[in-house]
Amino acid sequence: MKFTYRFNLLLPDQFRIPMVILLIFLADFLFYRVDTQTIGSVPFLIFYLVLLIFALPHRLDFMPMNFRLLWGFVFFLCSLGLLYAVNFYSIAIPLFALFSFRMVSAKAVWETRIGKWLRNFLLLAVSMIFDWYYQIRMAMKDLGTTKPILAKFIRGIFLWLLPILLTSLFLLLFASANPLIEKGIDNLLEQLRRIQMPSLSRLFFWFCIFLFTTSLSGLTLWNRFTEIWDNNLIHCNYQVEQQKSSSFLLARIMTRGLILFNLLFLFQNVLDIEYLWSGAALPSGMTYAEYAHRGAYPLIATTLLAGLLTLITFGRQCTGPVWKQARILVYIWLVQNVFLVASSLLRLWKYISVYSLTELRVAAAFWMLLVACGLCLILYKVWKNKDLAWLVWSNGAALLVLMLFIMLFDVKGYIAGYNVAHCREIVKETKEGIQPLPLDTKYLCALGYPALPALLKAEEKGIEIPPNQYGDDLIQEMYLKLGNDLDNWRTFTLHRYLVQKKAEPLYTKSGK
Repeated sequence: MKFTYRFNLLLPDQFRIPMVILLIFLADFLFYRVDTQTIGSVPFLIFYLVLLIFALPHRLDFMPMNFRLLWGFVFFLCSLGLLYAVNFYSIAIPLFALFSFRMVSAKAVWETRIGKWLRNFLLLAVSMIFDWYYQIRMAMKDLGTTKPILAKFIRGIFLWLLPILLTSLFLLLFASANPLIEKGIDNLLEQLRRIQMPSLSRLFFWFCIFLFTTSLSGLTLWNRFTEIWDNNLIHCNYQVEQQKSSSFLLARIMTRGLILFNLLFLFQNVLDIEYLWSGAALPSGMTYAEYAHRGAYPLIATTLLAGLLTLITFGRQCTGPVWKQARILVYIWLVQNVFLVASSLLRLWKYISVYSLTELRVAAAFWMLLVACGLCLILYKVWKNKDLAWLVWSNGAALLVLMLFIMLFDVKGYIAGYNVAHCREIVKETKEGIQPLPLDTKYLCALGYPALPALLKAEEKGIEIPPNQYGDDLIQEMYLKLGNDLDNWRTFTLHRYLVQKKAEPLYTKSGK
């Protein structure tokens, strides 16, 4: 038997469908046949590693060695994220990395152009749901047209129908004449009645796994779409050459605009330096928390608009002596924008010090850090005259690093610990002389088991923790459930283990 590797998988094409069936049974065992409400790291990690081995390419010589090592490091971090905890990021990032790697290996062509990558992701999103159907149609086309196959199937049923009916009639006659045969038929029918057919939800689960694995391993429709895109679409490449007069006029307009922008941003930054950074007294009628909260999000929008304007007006063609003053001014403007983001972060932090920390405020802080990083990259792009592809790849790398950090960072545990350490019961007033809010114990309980060490510390400080809906001790219930989850391999996660080790001495000290 001659093996083929049309899909560039580690296994030959002849073993692809049996492997898909094996993955369906593995997913059914790991995720569906469970008696727990939550699923831990071990099932996800096992399934992901099997998927990763299944998706490994037969040949990888088209990819440079440094990028092979980079992909290996990314998959290691994805596996570590799944082992640490199961959440949106620890599932979405490994799947995104897996599909990205399959897109590269399916074509067996190393591509770095950002336009091609965006096109590939767009076509993947369109084709992934229908890839299984297209693969079936292509398989039927390889065997022949659908009409002869259907005709052969109907003819086979017709040829076997009459013999089967006559055989059944003879079997019934023998059963009526022979008690042993009758008893055997009754036992067979009883066994058939005991067979439980899969439920609709289970069949739908199997279909989803089949859709996912066939799409990941085949990418047949995606390949077809990329061929149509490359061969049949008309590529329109317009090259606009700026005349010296228009370039000179645009440079003069941008120079004057940047002077005004810098003066306006300087005014805003001076106010932030006076009231935020130095802690000067605010005008009467305005609270410190109000000043800190109101400006955070609009200023981020202002910064994004400034970065977009810089990208539009300062392309690679904006060079020469006429752009010298504009470039100096845009450097100053971008530095002011970075300082504006830093002030927005300080605003958010001062607001948090009074009104406590939430998941949305943590997300806002991460977003501001990402915007600040993007502005610094824009500044470097304009300074070094880099192209737009470099900027997109750099921002994509920054976004990936941030998402990997969030995947491996205990956000809920940090929120709970911060709120307990900075509530009114512990800290009477902030550095600015403002009383923080009392501890929101209901919000901490809603965070789940990551908040358990913080809840134990709060109870140790004399803060009352509300009971559960049945009136029982909520902390005891959370601790016992955490222990049960760690005893079951299906619900075990490294994050649960670390939280339990952190909470264990506090729980023992409480004497529960």
